[in-house]
Amino acid sequence: KSTTTSMIVKILRDAGIEAATYKGPVLAQIVYRNHTLREFRDFDVLVRPDDFKRAVAILRGRGLRVDNDWTSEWHLAGEIEDEPLIIDLHKQVMDFSLPLAFGKLAETPNLRVVTVAGHSLSTFSPTTHLLLCCFYLVKEWHNGLPFLQYLLDVTVLLHDQPEEAWSSFLARAD
Repeated sequence: KSTTTSMIVKILRDAGIEAATYKGPVLAQIVYRNHTLREFRDFDVLVRPDDFKRAVAILRGRGLRVDNDWTSEWHLAGEIEDEPLIIDLHKQVMDFSLPLAFGKLAETPNLRVVTVAGHSLSTFSPTTHLLLCCFYLVKEWHNGLPFLQYLLDVTVLLHDQPEEAWSSFLARAD
């Protein structure tokens, strides 16, 4: 599965579209240092809003079909190199109720490369993942969906960082 994610990111990068991955295996690698310790059903890939339509066209050209087209993300499904695949292609990391623009996250020095199963993927810092886990925890709880995995992610992220790092993060958030 990580191979498929890295192929999608490479396809987009080869077309001049910067892409960042988050949640799923990348989050598991950051939180638990093992991408297999968190279940996921799809890959979340974030592109700049200006690149979104072109990214959809490129992925459709590779045989993926659009299953849903919501305001902040589109679900694309299909196969690449005989691997079944569902991509949540985002132009912002949250829907309209909690918008977080790509530029505000991806253009910070906190964007980094994480190695998942031997593949290098761009993603966010642990502090940004903490923020995202908190948002998704609330969103899933509000929608009556399972949310305890996000609670565990938040707990481990908080536990693994020195108190000074989180104090600094909270001061910046204020």
